[in-house]
Amino acid sequence: MWGVFRRFGKFAQIQELGKFPAEIGKHLTALGNANIYKSYMGQKPVQILDLLYRSSKKKLDLHTIRWENCSEMKVFLKELPPKLNGYSLVNIIVIMKCCSKLMINDEGLWKSLEQAVINKIDELKERQLYDVASAFSHNKYTSLELWKEIQRVIINNFCPEHNMQSHVIASIISQYEKLGLLDQNFLIILEQQIIRTYLHLDGTETSRILQIYLKHKVGSDDFYKFLTKQARLTLNTMDCFSVALALTSYVKLLKGDQVDEFEKHILLLSHHANIQIIGSIFYNYAKHMPVPIKKNTERRRFMQELIELLESNNRIIDKNATTKDLVFTLYGMSVGNFFDKKEIWKKISEKATRLGIKNKEDKFLFEEIERILKENGVESLIQ
Repeated sequence: MWGVFRRFGKFAQIQELGKFPAEIGKHLTALGNANIYKSYMGQKPVQILDLLYRSSKKKLDLHTIRWENCSEMKVFLKELPPKLNGYSLVNIIVIMKCCSKLMINDEGLWKSLEQAVINKIDELKERQLYDVASAFSHNKYTSLELWKEIQRVIINNFCPEHNMQSHVIASIISQYEKLGLLDQNFLIILEQQIIRTYLHLDGTETSRILQIYLKHKVGSDDFYKFLTKQARLTLNTMDCFSVALALTSYVKLLKGDQVDEFEKHILLLSHHANIQIIGSIFYNYAKHMPVPIKKNTERRRFMQELIELLESNNRIIDKNATTKDLVFTLYGMSVGNFFDKKEIWKKISEKATRLGIKNKEDKFLFEEIERILKENGVESLIQ
């Protein structure tokens, strides 16, 4: 533990005193020379910035450095943005990648980078799409205009003449989902690209795509057959969260009689399970699983093992638990008639009450839980 504090103290001292290892200091000094920004294509500052990142990632904890406070970086932030429109798209993308990884979050710089990319968006190659989307997805200053332009280029230039790589499609879908920009037309177009690149889809990508398409209620029957088959084929490449996404997607598709492999894999990775994963499984089993399948011995055994995991590990409930996760878990327990686990009921309900139940959906579910408990004569489980 003390080693961690010493390590953090070292980086804090570096930041405070402006003292860096010699190699890093050399590249930083070079960036502070205004003359290097006079070249039209920007090759010199791009090369130096790339060298700064490569040397820094080996010797510094980049989360602790505020490059914007360095006098040399202030020169960079002043001189570079006005020149960006004259740079090649390749160089602009290198600058974006380096600044993103160095965690340089200057608003003026990123606004200028965004405008430079928009101005050259029709030059964008398929292989560059992931780097552009990834760099801008980590920046809070990115506007909706950029994402709309990227969508336009994807639809007009890459679909259907080019086969986009699967990890790029998955990244685009996830980013547009976070931004609330996904629409049915875009998803339908991307559906064809996903089918063409299915051999390259891993388990994490498959489960995420499956979950998003189900959420938006779009996709053909053949597409869902393809995705569920791909989920089974890539199951062993999934982490615990991805398996849970695939499992709950199967349940929503009324394939609750085909979940044995996914349940076993969840239990195999149970040391990575958290309340979000368990709550989601409980809720979706309770809401979507047909009653005859829900009462199946294997399903009951799986749910019982998840509850025992909650009972034996307080960390799962205490660490990063949200009201939604807790209420989802209680809802699944009430519908599943797991009333004999009074200690776990008490832990979860007390934690949910402390966090406060403000969301309308959570309130509705909590009222439904209370109703079920009263019907079964165990309303005392909710304080």
